[in-house]
Amino acid sequence: CIKRTDSDIEKLKMAYQRMIEIAPTGELFAFQEADMAFHRCICKVSGNDVFLMIQYILQDLLRAQLKTNSNLYGKIKGASNNPDDENYVLKLLAKDHEKYIKALIKQDYRIAIDDLDSYLNLYEHMDEE
Repeated sequence: CIKRTDSDIEKLKMAYQRMIEIAPTGELFAFQEADMAFHRCICKVSGNDVFLMIQYILQDLLRAQLKTNSNLYGKIKGASNNPDDENYVLKLLAKDHEKYIKALIKQDYRIAIDDLDSYLNLYEHMDEE
């Protein structure tokens, strides 16, 4: 996002920090809300109203899918389901969002694309397990 501002970055960092704070509580609904807020913030930073509309249209579907995705992500990554563990699935999921902030700060979309590609590759072979 070439048009992003320092204010945009700060808002995204705040949304990210909210995810980091909620993750260890194990409260999936609160984490979902923080995750959705993070992605809404990215859509706003993009300046593309279509992205924002799509995010709003899909948010209920995405929210419903987060629990399934969290469980699958945890299984693939070997994450714990115990919020007290450092490798607790929600902690790992939250931490993974940091790359998107770096991509915006550096204005390098390849960081986000590479991360998204690796994330999608996790699921590519899920039926093989």
